[in-house]
Amino acid sequence: MKNTRPATLFMIVAGLYNIAGILTFSQFFTSDALTRLDPETFSTLGMVSIMLWGFAYLSVSRIFSQTRPLLFVFFVEKMIYAFLWARWLLAHHAMLDQAP
Repeated sequence: MKNTRPATLFMIVAGLYNIAGILTFSQFFTSDALTRLDPETFSTLGMVSIMLWGFAYLSVSRIFSQTRPLLFVFFVEKMIYAFLWARWLLAHHAMLDQAP
């Protein structure tokens, strides 16, 4: 069997990044700065959904080799978010300088 430790670590880091990132940048849901920057992606529901994906990553981090179809779903979801984020950055990059 291949060494899966790096992939397990990657899944744990990805999960924690989603959870801690939202909690940090939303200041535990007390700041609306993210929502003002991108209301579609960073609505309360959007931020909770991002955190749920983080918990999903953590939940399969040690058994990911048995859940390859699920990992493909994770990949597709992340590519959609990455595309939307890149598109938003191209259209609104000047707003980041004005963000609180």
